[in-house]
Amino acid sequence: MHRLNLALFSLFILAALPAGAALDAPKLLAPANNEVSTNARPEFAWSAVPGAAAYEIEVAADFDFKTIVHPRTRVTETSFTPAKPLFPAQRIWHVRALDASGNPGKWSTTRVYRIQPGPKTSAAPAPAASAAAAPAAKPGKTLRLLAPANNAEGTNARPAFTWTPVIGASAYEIEVAADYDFKTVVVPLTRVTEPVFTPAKPLHPAQRFWHVRVIDASGKAGPWSAGFVYKLKPAPLAEARPIEGRPAVYPAHNQEGIVQQPSFTWEPEPGAAAYEIEIAADYDYKKVVVPVTRVETPRFVPLKPLATYNRFWRTRAIAADGKAGKWSDTRIYKLREPAHKINIPAGATLDQIRAAIDAAPASSLITFAPKATYRLKPAEGAHFLVLEKRDDLIIDGNDSLFIIETPTAGAVTMRECRRVTLRRFRFDYDPLPHSVGTVESVNLAPAKEVSTVTLRRLPGYPDFDAPHMLANWSWGVILDPVIPGRMKAGSPLVVSFPGPKVTRNPAGADLFDVGIPHANYGKFFAKGDRVVIFARDHGRSLCSVEAGSADITFDRVITHASPAGHFIGINTSDLKILSSGSTLKDATRYYAGNADGAHIRANLIGPWIEDCTFDSIGDDGVALYNKGMAINANPAPDTLTVADTFMNLQPGDAFVIFNPFDGQVFGATRTVTAVKSAGRQWNVTFKPALESKPGFPMGDATWWKNAQLFNRTRVNAGFVVKNNTFTSVRRYSVIARSIDGVITGNTITGSSNAAITLLNEPHAWANGLHSERVLIARNKISASAFDASSSGAGSIAVNLRSLYDHSAEFRPKDGPVPKPARLHRDIRIEDNTIADWNYRAILLRSATDCVIKGNTITASAGASFLKPDASNIAILVDNAKDSVVADNDTSGDPRPASAEQRLSIIDSDNITARNNR
Repeated sequence: MHRLNLALFSLFILAALPAGAALDAPKLLAPANNEVSTNARPEFAWSAVPGAAAYEIEVAADFDFKTIVHPRTRVTETSFTPAKPLFPAQRIWHVRALDASGNPGKWSTTRVYRIQPGPKTSAAPAPAASAAAAPAAKPGKTLRLLAPANNAEGTNARPAFTWTPVIGASAYEIEVAADYDFKTVVVPLTRVTEPVFTPAKPLHPAQRFWHVRVIDASGKAGPWSAGFVYKLKPAPLAEARPIEGRPAVYPAHNQEGIVQQPSFTWEPEPGAAAYEIEIAADYDYKKVVVPVTRVETPRFVPLKPLATYNRFWRTRAIAADGKAGKWSDTRIYKLREPAHKINIPAGATLDQIRAAIDAAPASSLITFAPKATYRLKPAEGAHFLVLEKRDDLIIDGNDSLFIIETPTAGAVTMRECRRVTLRRFRFDYDPLPHSVGTVESVNLAPAKEVSTVTLRRLPGYPDFDAPHMLANWSWGVILDPVIPGRMKAGSPLVVSFPGPKVTRNPAGADLFDVGIPHANYGKFFAKGDRVVIFARDHGRSLCSVEAGSADITFDRVITHASPAGHFIGINTSDLKILSSGSTLKDATRYYAGNADGAHIRANLIGPWIEDCTFDSIGDDGVALYNKGMAINANPAPDTLTVADTFMNLQPGDAFVIFNPFDGQVFGATRTVTAVKSAGRQWNVTFKPALESKPGFPMGDATWWKNAQLFNRTRVNAGFVVKNNTFTSVRRYSVIARSIDGVITGNTITGSSNAAITLLNEPHAWANGLHSERVLIARNKISASAFDASSSGAGSIAVNLRSLYDHSAEFRPKDGPVPKPARLHRDIRIEDNTIADWNYRAILLRSATDCVIKGNTITASAGASFLKPDASNIAILVDNAKDSVVADNDTSGDPRPASAEQRLSIIDSDNITARNNR
């Protein structure tokens, strides 16, 4: 009934190979075929093969592999770098996979790598990174520029500039500028001895003008050549590496399954700005099931379930100019009906429901009665459904309402499950796991006595002194007196109502005097305000997915309340949340769930969240992140001892070492080679070893005051948050610390802090770390950043914080306070509409290689800033580098009083600002 423990197979390869099947040939990735270079120790790389335990690579001088220059070598990773330099010549290479028994698969196709001798040195050499091989050309009498061709467009930020060699030349000088007149130089005059030059650092995306001149044997410079223009475009998001953890193409050709909303995944193509996918019921694509659909990542999840039968699918790349490439070969996904069907009648008890689902074998469809009501009373702190090591299930709630009568219980929890779908469920709680009241009065008391607010409990909500409220009392927030669920402007992010100190007020059965932290808090309350107090201590999340589960789908799962978070995914992969969320049940409700909408930590393949609604919830709408693992000791140069809390590193994972005090990363990215338990700690061994005694903090009893390891493999890669609606969310609607993802087309209203933020949290939580290659586009944002904690935020905010930023108590007593590292990279903030913002509409801080383009920033008639002063800046760029701010329109917002309040750039390097209004 449950999945067998196939220990020899990789945890995340979801489709096992048939017995005796030969492994597929790897696809060679780099170096490119016929690539010419002076690098005699290149990194040979290839795609992963499902079922592979190792790989063999062979390098030869001939296509028949008779003259071997590097003997057959076995490796466990998908790359190999020769230990010794290869001799400059044509080198032929190929790779094959080996299974766990050592049986070889098919050899890959071959590739040619052409190694040329390195350039000669001169008295004024170019930087070492600029050396590259030139195409063969005969010396002539005049110099002629070759490549990039004049007016050529490209995304290669380090192109090889080449020109014809000249008879008698002892050297050449090249200059690259931002203008025709070479007044704004971006690569200063550089001398090289060969007719080729590659910049040591990437050029910033823009028009780049370049020319070259000859230096003769006496050192005299000749005339400059005519200038060429190279139109450098931003590198598209789709050039990110393939998602790890499953075959590069998924579902594999002819794969069978019952998942109706799979993550169609394919290999990214260099130079692609987007992709298109088409799904049909026939080979000829005459019976289209999913019409041609454009996506920004090499991944697609159907919003509506596919009907069962063979499904034919193909993809193609879309270039930056909008031109479509060729369609891929057609792949077939053999979508099948589940083999077993189980019906659960209306009126079934909790025990009967559990017994039916426990008995269901793999490949089962379990269907509840249509539009029925099931009342369930799990134990305190339990879930109504517990699934462990279950595969290939579809559990269809059939639009029924499930009322959970235990206010600390969750709905569903999964551990080590695969390919499970929950569909068409609606949840509610009776009694509710929070209560809402309106402020009748504020009762301030002398310093040593408890000040209170008198709250009138609203109809339908539990009494503030109800047993489950007192047993699970946590904290609350002050709400707007008019807009349901929205925090009151200027109020604290958290009100820690002490106690619980609750007494009944004799003036009415629905009146309660509730203690507040101290008299100073009285200023935040006013008669008529609404207040919500959460009973979330000991509460379970509504739907929880953990412990290596993968390919889990929530389709049309709606709740009107939750004791804690709504959809939780921790140490999982490929979680899909579709047309689901948290909503107010009716006009009598003023709040929904107690915590996060989607809370995703350390996923290998990031979540796909689309067409969801998160309304009036007590924490972030979508939170994607990893946890720092505190360093306790450094017993050896290649070993660190870390606390067991939040430990998620596995051999092969990459990590960085982050110092939370100064916000810097220590050294290079490292790779885990072994993980061993050491009591309540873990010894993590890695390569490369530390080269010197580390100067970072470790061994502090307060765990987040230590340097931390951040996993850069299980970092929610390829995540998608698109076309969702966020309304009246406490704190952030979307907060992401992830890579290779998109946040697009969302409608966000009333976030108490930033609507969308890429932000670490070094204090207490140690959530992080940074984001790379993320597109934030076409979102509609209004009325955000208004709670008392949001003064440093923006409607869209990219920021990296340190403990030095957080509080003066952490800062050095002497000397300057360094700014955090510019770790965020390749973030594109494009074509968003932002209205009625406070503090910042867009903040870019501690980032590199970013684009802020085409955004519209406006204000409603009569709108005013929460704090009307010069600290409100429409676009603020701070501590950034090599970024573009272009074509943004703030003219629809009359509130900024100066040009500096519309765009301000401080403490930054190489920021291009143009055509902003």
